[in-house]
Amino acid sequence: MAYFVQLLLGLVILAPMVEELFFRGFLLNMWSVRRGVRAGIILSAAVFALAHIVQLGSIFLGLATAVLFVNTGSLAVPIALHFLNNAAAIGLQLIITVFAGNQEVTTIEDLRISAIVMGIPLLLIGLVWLAVFLWRNFPSDDSKAFGHSDEYVANDSVINEHNKE
Repeated sequence: MAYFVQLLLGLVILAPMVEELFFRGFLLNMWSVRRGVRAGIILSAAVFALAHIVQLGSIFLGLATAVLFVNTGSLAVPIALHFLNNAAAIGLQLIITVFAGNQEVTTIEDLRISAIVMGIPLLLIGLVWLAVFLWRNFPSDDSKAFGHSDEYVANDSVINEHNKE
């Protein structure tokens, strides 16, 4: 039970907050100011995937959370999506582990027993949703980003100073 609490706190609660603050709050903002919003989205999603050993799902989660952050201007929405993603993944893997006969989960490997069998249908469903979401919400240009028109989350002095260079 102690392992489950550590897993819940670490992977489901703390990881989404820390990762979204870094990948969206810091990297996406920085690259959006320097290279444009679309490049910032793609670069932050790519680095997010690299930090997760380039898992296919991580690339898609990185893109979705970046687009949500850009469209809402709030980190709360991507943190919530990341939280739900991790909670669903851990919850489903725990259920499958219990049904597979391993009543006590003691390691991460115990959680990966049926990840491929479970993951393929979920990935296909998720890809359809993601394609529609990105098609409708990916910024067409850099002028309307972060829930505002013609401004970024970074303050105007940072943008103006960068534009002088």
